[in-house]
Amino acid sequence: MASVVSYSHSSFPRPMFSLPHRRSQQRSIHPSSPGDEEEQRMRSALRVQAAEENSVARARAYIDDFLQKSPWSDQLDQISVRNDLLPTMEELETYGDLDKTEGTRACSKLFKAVVVWDDLGLGLWERLHTASEQKKAALKGLGPMLRMGSVGDQRSPTAEMRTPPLDQLPLPEISASRRGSDQSSNSVSSKHSRTSAHSLYDKGVSVPRIIRTFLRRKS
Repeated sequence: MASVVSYSHSSFPRPMFSLPHRRSQQRSIHPSSPGDEEEQRMRSALRVQAAEENSVARARAYIDDFLQKSPWSDQLDQISVRNDLLPTMEELETYGDLDKTEGTRACSKLFKAVVVWDDLGLGLWERLHTASEQKKAALKGLGPMLRMGSVGDQRSPTAEMRTPPLDQLPLPEISASRRGSDQSSNSVSSKHSRTSAHSLYDKGVSVPRIIRTFLRRKS
């Protein structure tokens, strides 16, 4: 009586490559450990912190540039910036969207100055407000082009209408020296061709009738 041989899955060699759906199943069977999730959260928090610090540094550079170019640049020894209240650059830009009173108050809090405290706040707000209005105007002007989907390759229709076709453009003028050389070369070429035709006709070479008639008239 023949014996039945049973094979276990462990007796077969494992394939070198597995199918994608099997790999996904294996990952679902072995989820990431709590330690891996914690490490991912820490990395994400560090990236957010680095981006915020970079934005605050940009805001400080913007304020320093404002002070250097302001009418109070000769009083910088009496003016200091409150680093503990510095906003991000994105938040500082929103100060320009506030009205004059609120914007001046928000900007004044960034400085320490005895006499020109309000003036500094007003000056910084005016600069931020002007930049905000310019940005809005630029975006408003780009609105129609964005809707048309032709930003970056926008051509003015009036410019194209005013530009005449190429065949209607005036030809460039030829200088007198070049015109004389062209005429002399044309005359020499014509004379050479007539001489060559005469020599062929005299030698009895077959010449078309129209050329023979032309040569008789010239001679």
